[in-house]
Amino acid sequence: MRFGALKFLSSPVFWLVFAAAATMPLWLSPYYLGVATIALFYIGLALAWNIVAGIGGQMSLGHSVFVGVGGLLSSALLLKLGINMWLGMVIAAGISAALGAFIAWLDFRFRLSHLSFALIIIAMILLRSRATPMAWAAFSLSRIARR
Repeated sequence: MRFGALKFLSSPVFWLVFAAAATMPLWLSPYYLGVATIALFYIGLALAWNIVAGIGGQMSLGHSVFVGVGGLLSSALLLKLGINMWLGMVIAAGISAALGAFIAWLDFRFRLSHLSFALIIIAMILLRSRATPMAWAAFSLSRIARR
């Protein structure tokens, strides 16, 4: 690592932007807060894709399985069981990681050619199975929770 790589941490401008971003829920309207949340989610996905494909040279098209399982599970835990959002995210991340480890174990156990093909197959199976109605039902979870 270069010595000046973390020099921005001593900048007061960085800390002002950080403080403004940290207090967004206090002063931003719910609509713009939702837009900012979705934008930050896509920024995180783009950074993850850059690390995996750009820096690491990996080609995997099955990340949607883990994003979908984590997102649906965390929202279902919050809306159906009333589990805290942060705890639900940790549980969903753990289950997504366990699913990824299981798929990787299957891939290496049966000596399939590439993990990306296995992930695409799993994504297609979930798309064609009964998981699709569950995914569409996730959009109406907020309506169910309001009742």
